[in-house]
Amino acid sequence: MTDEHLMQRYQAGDDAAFSELESRYNSRLLAFFLKWLSLPNLADAQDLAADTWIGVICSKSSFNSDIGRFFTWLFGIARNIGKDALAKRYRGELPWSTAESENEPSADEDGPVCGDELADVEAAMISRITVAEALEKLSPSDREVLLLYYVYDCTGPEIAQILSCSTAAAKSRLRRALQKILEHVLPEVQTVPKRRAI
Repeated sequence: MTDEHLMQRYQAGDDAAFSELESRYNSRLLAFFLKWLSLPNLADAQDLAADTWIGVICSKSSFNSDIGRFFTWLFGIARNIGKDALAKRYRGELPWSTAESENEPSADEDGPVCGDELADVEAAMISRITVAEALEKLSPSDREVLLLYYVYDCTGPEIAQILSCSTAAAKSRLRRALQKILEHVLPEVQTVPKRRAI
């Protein structure tokens, strides 16, 4: 069953449909908030995800599958929640927690790694750390558009809908953010990561 169909069922009063949507998207929301806002732990992301689901409940009547996908509508709500939290953080009204979350998995949960497998894991970790550090150096606005495109696989029009701007503006923001990460943060990278057309 599609997300849009589930949302229409929820609009008609089927709470099980809401639960299914939440189970499909909650981990994506957590990852989005953790990466976009550079949150220090999972607890802060969980709070923002919960606020997003409350936003879904409060504005469920505004969803229209003829206008767009559920995903873009949901992440539009999440973006507004995140922007509000970011503004409160900068004003000093909402400090992020600094304690490590008990819910985060331990590093050796999958068991020991040895030999060539260790070298592969180390190379992958170095690559991921480099990208993560690069993203940390970008502004939340630049980080947001890159995450939507490369991590969440949004199209140009979907990014535009989430960001409440034109498709041309969304594409321009994506190009600028990519240029910043390539020129200033990852100068050793010579080529742009390959992906489908915007």
